[in-house]
Amino acid sequence: MNIWVSVPAFLFLKKKRENERLFFYAHEVSTARVVVEGHQGHDISFYNILKSDLQEHISLEERFGSKKHNSRNELIKYAKHFDKIFAVGDWVKKEFQYLVPDVDSSIIDITYNGIPVNRVEFNDKLKSRQKIQTYCENLFNFIPDVIMTHVSRLVISKGLWRDISMLEYLDNYFHENHIKGFFIILSSLIGPGRPDSDFLKWKRNMDGLFGIKKTGRIWLVMKMISSGLCIILMPNRETLKLYF
Repeated sequence: MNIWVSVPAFLFLKKKRENERLFFYAHEVSTARVVVEGHQGHDISFYNILKSDLQEHISLEERFGSKKHNSRNELIKYAKHFDKIFAVGDWVKKEFQYLVPDVDSSIIDITYNGIPVNRVEFNDKLKSRQKIQTYCENLFNFIPDVIMTHVSRLVISKGLWRDISMLEYLDNYFHENHIKGFFIILSSLIGPGRPDSDFLKWKRNMDGLFGIKKTGRIWLVMKMISSGLCIILMPNRETLKLYF
């Protein structure tokens, strides 16, 4: 649901057609994302503060200040006037209650995001694993014992910084236990994309990072694909300082 168009449009319909039932599908509460991305503790701090504040009946704007300068913030508040709000997860419901404490909680239903999946046999999973191992071997001349993946947009709120923190720990653990790992981040371009001039400028600034690069015990490779940027990496501390 496009918040810019749908909220004003549905409120207009509500005024003109009282016999219709109106539903707001909340994929997120955008104000919460803004706070998470701007706060030093990111989601770890934010959600612990949220839990405490909900018990103390403190709202998001009472805690973090007014967000009325953000038009999305003001629009989403009007969802409380809909007949139902579908929240895609437990935290989205809590985020909305945190932002709009006077909402009638009975109108919020949790409807988890999901996609239909076919049954995958164990042998098929092994074959897929072997394909990735072969791909890694062709690139880096080793077969990984552990394969990790993360498909996400490259934004702070997706928690990629937690992946990096975990990789720092695994770097030492793998080395001490003679384990090889392969970590893949797959990400498309953010938003509508960027003009060619921006990409070429970025490429010049990042010259030397394309192709295969070894830093200590860890390999880094970056490739461009037509739909965006595909990053395959297993960083160590030195790599983190350079690229994150």
